[in-house]
Amino acid sequence: MSRASRLSLKQWIKRPLDQWPLLQGCVRCLYALIRFLVPTHSRRILFESSPDCADNSLALYEAIQRSPRASEYQLVWLVKNVDGAAQELKREFGTVAPNTRIVWKGSIGGVIELLRSRYVFYTHSCYWFARSCFHQKMVYLGHGIPIKTMGALLAKSGVVFRSRQYSLATSPALAPIIASTFGTVPELILVSGFPRNEWMTCPDEAITRLKGDRNLVVWLPTFRSSGTDGVADDTLPGAPGPLDDLASLDQRLRGKNVLVVIKFHPLDTNNARQWPAFENIKIYSDRAFRDSRLNLYKLLGHASALVTDYSSVAIDFLSLRRPIGIFAPDQSSYIRGFMPQVIDHVSAVCRRLNTIEELANFISAPPPLDAPAESLEFLHSKGLNAPSQTILAAFGLDDLLLPASETASLHVVPLGEAREASLAARGRA
Repeated sequence: MSRASRLSLKQWIKRPLDQWPLLQGCVRCLYALIRFLVPTHSRRILFESSPDCADNSLALYEAIQRSPRASEYQLVWLVKNVDGAAQELKREFGTVAPNTRIVWKGSIGGVIELLRSRYVFYTHSCYWFARSCFHQKMVYLGHGIPIKTMGALLAKSGVVFRSRQYSLATSPALAPIIASTFGTVPELILVSGFPRNEWMTCPDEAITRLKGDRNLVVWLPTFRSSGTDGVADDTLPGAPGPLDDLASLDQRLRGKNVLVVIKFHPLDTNNARQWPAFENIKIYSDRAFRDSRLNLYKLLGHASALVTDYSSVAIDFLSLRRPIGIFAPDQSSYIRGFMPQVIDHVSAVCRRLNTIEELANFISAPPPLDAPAESLEFLHSKGLNAPSQTILAAFGLDDLLLPASETASLHVVPLGEAREASLAARGRA
């Protein structure tokens, strides 16, 4: 079946479900009944991400594979492109490990793998109808703390199904906000940080060669329009974009001994645009970045500063306590809206850049991060140094933890403590 026919079949099935929420509920109930009856395998762990084999799911998968007991577990990747996913794993690890299976998400086999997995870690969506049961743990690893409005707060329908999935937060204060966003309760929010942030402490020879002796500043703009089915972001047509004057920026950076790396969001239509070569700015499409075998969070770990606009990566980068600049000349035409409280604290810790001149000055000599401690702790608590270890310990996968000698310096937050902190934060909110 061709990709086009798969999409049309998916749309043909999805259209009546979108129009009749009651039908959605019936499908969910049918799956819940099957879920209740089908036993799970205690050593089977399923992963999903978008793009395939990426982001927090890949970081957690990598942490598990480092364990001496990883071979005792069956690891399953639920993907959109089996061959492409295999290539990604080979690119990252040299081979597809013997304990790993790759299954097409659009198959009956994919649903069966989900039903049989005791633990499910995903960043986007396994199946819209899937819900966990008493003998299965589903953990939404997510792809960042939302700054833009999303989840239940963005729902266009009055029907919001409450979820029993677990989710992650980067501070106790964020737990009730994440819970309300995803239609769950603070008790199911694990204050751990994100597994991908562990990459920011990893050395990388390719990045060292890329930057040379120059200071590195990473610029990660949020996409304004999507190149895929589904989502177009939220800027009005004709609004000035943040990338309209790169030639002027490049000229202002001459002699400043700095390299700016711009990397586009996977959905961004800018990925298909032909960009000129610059002296002090290097632009990567999402595909070119992956083909270069670069890791975004390792790149951030080498950066002296970050420039973004509305991207959740700002909160990830705060774990390093390094300066962040917000450059968004089109904010007045950005209509999606922002998460309550979150945007206020982001504004408090990030430096606002309104002109190309201010942007160039920030990149040339990033000022020290001078932000209210309250806002820093609200967005990303100190001490969340071992997210993968925290998550594995919280869900009973203690046999996959690294030896004590290797984790002695890591701060692991038990699930019980995370729940208590989340409830305390909810009481203060």
